[in-house]
Amino acid sequence: MNTELQTPVLLDLTMSSTEIAQLTGKQHKHVLRDCRVLILEYEKLYINQAAQIWALIETTSYKDANGDEQPSFNLSKQATLDLMTGYSLPMRHAINKRWLELESKQ
Repeated sequence: MNTELQTPVLLDLTMSSTEIAQLTGKQHKHVLRDCRVLILEYEKLYINQAAQIWALIETTSYKDANGDEQPSFNLSKQATLDLMTGYSLPMRHAINKRWLELESKQ
């Protein structure tokens, strides 16, 4: 199935994979794994539309406590919600609550 997004999402308001890990109590390495699976699913959904995928989720990094560079992702609201659909209700609730906070600051 080749699906097109109507309007690309701009990544001006995002949630990081590290914040998702903190809010859900999951290990960051597991959230990273889930983000990578999400990207693979987006690749199937948005065939030959890499720009559409990267309008939803971007690869980034952060420095850990030792100053070492670690992988991370910044997710649009749509990508965050797509990711969270597979998580438990308390985890989804924590993420939804945080999105409301982020949006109220805009």
